[in-house]
Amino acid sequence: MIASPLAGKPDWVVWGLLAIAGVLLLARLDNGLLWQDEAETALLARHVLRFGYPRVSDGRSPMEIVSPYTHGPDEAWIYSPWAPFYLLAGVFAVFGESTAIARAPFALCGWLSIWLAWQLARHAGFSRQVQRLTVALLTFSVPVLLHMRQCRYYGMVTAIVLAICWLYLAWDERPTWPRSLGLGMLLGALFHNELRNLHSGRMCAGVPLPAVGVAEVALAMVDDRDGSRRADRAMGGRVLSAGHLC
Repeated sequence: MIASPLAGKPDWVVWGLLAIAGVLLLARLDNGLLWQDEAETALLARHVLRFGYPRVSDGRSPMEIVSPYTHGPDEAWIYSPWAPFYLLAGVFAVFGESTAIARAPFALCGWLSIWLAWQLARHAGFSRQVQRLTVALLTFSVPVLLHMRQCRYYGMVTAIVLAICWLYLAWDERPTWPRSLGLGMLLGALFHNELRNLHSGRMCAGVPLPAVGVAEVALAMVDDRDGSRRADRAMGGRVLSAGHLC
């Protein structure tokens, strides 16, 4: 991978886009009540604080969804992995409960996802134009913003997937025990966020397609060490295609 003469200088265009993304993701999170899936996440997080685990009932009002596989022994929730509930339970314990607070940690994960997509593009050696395109597509994609602002696992899963790809590239260049441990922890975190989609072959169900495009092309082109324009054109085409699909 050939170092660019601009590699060590801050890219203020990207940082400006990240600032815009922060505003778009975090502004007016209290606008509108939690809808069905969001309320499910928030209620289960509340039950974690009360019972120590996500329980489908508080003793008075049981949660009911279409699937018959909602709970197991002691009314423990089994329909989806528990990591988002424990994350939100920790936030509720510190900041209290409200609509904005329920959405905030997942919106922050959404912002982190955009930053990680940029870092992944940088680490793979793509030009500044492609890096800016990556961040811009994610920042101004309405479906991405709508998903990331929800009190739901989407932002967490996207951030974890991109972090795994980024750390894998670093590990591939120089394997170390800390990087191996970090990869193992991230893979474990992904398992506890996306178990349903992992076993059903829908791993990317909660990950915005532009982020998938970044990860796919970065991993595919990482062995192209001459920094050729071919890599940049491939990256731009894939990300544009993914952004169009969103």
